[in-house]
Amino acid sequence: MPKIVDHDERRDHIADAATKVIAREGFERLTMRQIAAEAGYTHGAIARYFPTKESLLTASFVRLHVQANGRILTEVAGKRGLDALEQMCREILPFGDLGPKYARVVIAFWD
Repeated sequence: MPKIVDHDERRDHIADAATKVIAREGFERLTMRQIAAEAGYTHGAIARYFPTKESLLTASFVRLHVQANGRILTEVAGKRGLDALEQMCREILPFGDLGPKYARVVIAFWD
């Protein structure tokens, strides 16, 4: 039987690997080969999903943004007014363990 591949899951895995490499090396020094090594795929497999570094950066940014928004929505659920605003600020400012990764990807995205 042929192997069944979840392409969305694979794209997410590659985007997560890119985030790790961007956080470690910065976007300017990023290579598709580094991402392939981090993700455990070949360069060709990465290129199939993301033909350019920019497309991979966009996917990485969107994925981090969705994760951050999910955390914020979870933390403010059921809160209103100033309580919700205060909790949102607590989640936005430090970004916990996502902080350095998020900052490097966001800066690279907007640069």
